[in-house]
Amino acid sequence: MDLQYAAGWADNLIQSCFPVPGMAIGVMCSKALTEQLVNALTDVWQSYRSPARGYYDLLNIEINDKVVDTSVQEDAMPSVPLIETSYQNNRLVIGLYGKEGYATQHSIWVNFFGQMIPVDQYSRFQAYLEVRQGRPINPMSPSRRGIIKDEALNRLCDFIRNSLFEYFSRTPVEEIDPLALMQFYHDFPEQASKLPCLVAARRKRYESGDDVSKITALFAPQVLSYENPPLLLADRVRVVREDGTVNSVEYGLHTFLQGNGRG
Repeated sequence: MDLQYAAGWADNLIQSCFPVPGMAIGVMCSKALTEQLVNALTDVWQSYRSPARGYYDLLNIEINDKVVDTSVQEDAMPSVPLIETSYQNNRLVIGLYGKEGYATQHSIWVNFFGQMIPVDQYSRFQAYLEVRQGRPINPMSPSRRGIIKDEALNRLCDFIRNSLFEYFSRTPVEEIDPLALMQFYHDFPEQASKLPCLVAARRKRYESGDDVSKITALFAPQVLSYENPPLLLADRVRVVREDGTVNSVEYGLHTFLQGNGRG
């Protein structure tokens, strides 16, 4: 369908004999199509995927005396915004996709002069780029159903990753969301290894007779600085005896201390 439209779109243009203020679109179609179009633009349950979403600052749309929702849909914005900056003089918001740390298939949403275009790319972070000038990325012609995966998109992805790295590097540790930092370590391990901070969690005390499920119970994770690191012990530890033999049993913190007579 896109190829057919691209080949003959100019044949469908009709020049008006008189000037028209703004933009006027005339369409001849069946009544059923008209009803479907009106429903797509005004029905509350379908509004999240309405083609009018994204034009909030460009167009005021009414149809049959009803105001059409032109706001940016919620799933295009990060649930936990961390950074608001600009990219090639266009607004860019970067943050966590969800508060639970789930990944999204559309890690980038581009609002290209009102048209919302998702980028198919898995990540636990999400970015919203609002293009109002220039051409920082290249939409697929002619329908703009996606973004061309070229160097322009690669530069945007690099900018997003570098912005996150700078955010975690410069933000005081007490202000960093532990979940966000954990996801950065997961998505960008090479860059995360150069950060001045880390995430760790204290293990809850395990008492004799407690349910076995509590052995691995942890307190909430914390963001800590390498400048003043805590004493950490790996989750899996083996005891080395005086004669050099290694115990085959793996221990956690509590059993490790008990096994050495210090618990």
